[in-house]
Amino acid sequence: MMVLATILLCASSQQLDAVKEKLFTQWTTTSSIPNVTFGLPNENEISAVEKQIELLRQNIEFSTAGELTYTQRQIDVPFLLGMVDGITMEFDSSFAQKCVDHLSVFGDELGGIAASRLWRMRHRASVILGDEKSANRARDEFRSLEHQHPVDVAVFKLFDIEQEFKVGNVERARAIYDKQALEYVSKNTQFLRIPFAHAYARLATTHFEAVHGWFSLADWLVDYGYEQSVVDEQLVRWISRLNTPIVIAKENEDPRIASLATRLEITSALSDNIEVALEQLMVLARAGDGRAAERVLEQGDSKYEKEALSLLFTYPERVRASLDYWQLYAARIDYKNHELEQALERLIPISNTNGEYKTKALDFIEIISGSEFTNLEHAFGTTSVDELPEELLEQYPPQVIQDLLTQCIHLCHSENITKWNAAALAVLLKHSRDVNPSVLAEGHRLLGNCDKAIPLFKKAIERNGDTVQTTAGLADCTGDREAMGRVVSSTSFDEASSYWFWLSNLRVLQWYIDDGGNATEVVAKVNRLRKKDASLGGEFFLSEFNSVLY
Repeated sequence: MMVLATILLCASSQQLDAVKEKLFTQWTTTSSIPNVTFGLPNENEISAVEKQIELLRQNIEFSTAGELTYTQRQIDVPFLLGMVDGITMEFDSSFAQKCVDHLSVFGDELGGIAASRLWRMRHRASVILGDEKSANRARDEFRSLEHQHPVDVAVFKLFDIEQEFKVGNVERARAIYDKQALEYVSKNTQFLRIPFAHAYARLATTHFEAVHGWFSLADWLVDYGYEQSVVDEQLVRWISRLNTPIVIAKENEDPRIASLATRLEITSALSDNIEVALEQLMVLARAGDGRAAERVLEQGDSKYEKEALSLLFTYPERVRASLDYWQLYAARIDYKNHELEQALERLIPISNTNGEYKTKALDFIEIISGSEFTNLEHAFGTTSVDELPEELLEQYPPQVIQDLLTQCIHLCHSENITKWNAAALAVLLKHSRDVNPSVLAEGHRLLGNCDKAIPLFKKAIERNGDTVQTTAGLADCTGDREAMGRVVSSTSFDEASSYWFWLSNLRVLQWYIDDGGNATEVVAKVNRLRKKDASLGGEFFLSEFNSVLY
């Protein structure tokens, strides 16, 4: 009898563990669940996920009939039921309250991905139920987590995007999307890129805006190396997901759709004999048909590429895509041919506009600048006495100055503000025309020029919204304890934001002492920070924390 009980205990425990592993593996490595929970799924995709989730729910409930450990019964079972109900509520809202009920047993005992999932589900369930207070609380709790899973971050970013669309702020919604989409380029999160683009299409209020995410993703795929014709076929399938169909025709008012229609036509017409077709197109192009030159370029690399580009810019009247697009295209060719100055001449005018390709031009300029100036020291002439930077060797364009400033700021963050770094910053800040205000602000802050830094931080925040850097930098200059506390909650010691994590913790403690705070609590806080990193963020921060203690 005892042997049978042991077998039942093992079977139930193993079954529950298997459910947990299967659910989270599928959820965090494939796009099927993300697409159903926040994307733009079709009926087949919803049906497939619904069947998978129902089977998992049955297995969870079946396992409860056997012997489970205390932890499994009191934590794993309600948590897993909350998760499967949270997935189900996205296509059946009646499960939202069930999700809330299952997760109501938890306080702050969960950590890692479990805590990330918990607050994401509580937030979404509250939104579905119309409970704004609970939704806001869940959002605040999520933001305070050290480890936010990318799948869950997407849900909160989409909530922000939806709020911007509701108030008519399309540019802000697009900016949030573009920034987050770039975060999903890494190998471990690429599976989120398509569901995230689908979700943007679902939330957008116009057809023109709905396709933005898809076309951005398509551009990235082409840049990554996929054939344009293959990407175009995928674009057609994505666009067909919209409830209200878009007619993909050359007469469409949206130039992206019109260009897509033209490329599809070319792909079909040129499939028989591309060489003959290209020769015919070049005859038209030389006669002044810019569209013919564009069609040659749309076929990819060919012996006519350079001539076709020249003809396109000579006769641009009938060209479908914007000239900025083709200047960007030409800059890529210049880059391949190591003609960097010519590439910058094409890109800088685009980067100074507010057009569709401004961000791509800025990104490309940064790449080119990095190619030219990988060593910051080579940009300066130095004094003969102490070899400190005295002046720039050349008159560099704004984007190169910005790249040099960014490199110098990174050195200050990682190596402290040495005499050399401070001198380099001072020289570069003298040549700061057209440089991003957030970069300028941080340069001035590091030099202690808060009077100059504060208006630049405010300008950067007004232009691009709050970021960790601008929030922390402005708080440091103004002594804003509340804002710096938010930085503490939104950063981590082991991620890209580690500098701001240690700075914000240091400032909070310093200000606490200045306000007459309890020294014992400060010691306890520093000891907790030592458990994360015994060096407390490195030599500079270590000495600063020690000065707080002693």
